[in-house]
Amino acid sequence: MATTRLAVMEHRTTDQLEAGAAEIARSPIGTGRLELIVRRPVPGEREVLDAAELDLAVGLVGDTWNQRSSRRTPDGSPHPDMQLNIMNVRAVALIAGPPERWPLAGDQLYVDLHLGDEELPPGTRLRIGGAVVETGVQPLPRTLRHADDLGGSSRSARHEFTTSTVAPLPAAP
Repeated sequence: MATTRLAVMEHRTTDQLEAGAAEIARSPIGTGRLELIVRRPVPGEREVLDAAELDLAVGLVGDTWNQRSSRRTPDGSPHPDMQLNIMNVRAVALIAGPPERWPLAGDQLYVDLHLGDEELPPGTRLRIGGAVVETGVQPLPRTLRHADDLGGSSRSARHEFTTSTVAPLPAAP
């Protein structure tokens, strides 16, 4: 497990982002691959994991999702439909650059899979290893967050979404 601290990032130009859109569009449809697992143990830190445990109540075990307030719940508690953020690896590579910078995006699961609304509408269930997660309807404030964290913006098709755990994955031995 490696810990990554946030750092200042170089911003991509609009032309650079638009030039990479075709590569994102070539992401596999229907079946993909999990490339990276990252948890956020405390604000400003990221841990890259080789294996992880998904839990019905807390999402990614060891992540601080369940400690973060949400403006989308009446009482400010963590939103139950936003346990995990899943990001397309081709999109994060375009925005952030090399894989060692991907954890800075703040997402937990990075996949090589087409994440468009047509392929994965809200309510779609995805099997990730032995776990099942369900795509949510809560949009992410990705343009502002990625502009701040990664040095770019995402203004086209959806390249990430929120999920909740439906069937947990036990911890690896």
